[in-house]
Amino acid sequence: LGREFAPPGQAARMNRASTDMGNVSQVVPAIHPYIGIGSLPATNHQHEFAAYCVGGTAQRALLDGAMALAWTGVDRGAQAGRAAA
Repeated sequence: LGREFAPPGQAARMNRASTDMGNVSQVVPAIHPYIGIGSLPATNHQHEFAAYCVGGTAQRALLDGAMALAWTGVDRGAQAGRAAA
């Protein structure tokens, strides 16, 4: 998709969010990915961050995230199909 990954130090700071996944990952594979919208240093729950959540960059992140999730489902289905064969 042409996305660049944040440097390790910067990416590590983004891993401080909670999820509502509960014990789901105990039963099925689960992921909690992040997709940047170029908002740093503004982060969640700040007025400045809200401004980054609209427009072309945010829309591209949304589409990239949806595509990555879809590809993950396709890969998972393909793995299950090969295991059943």
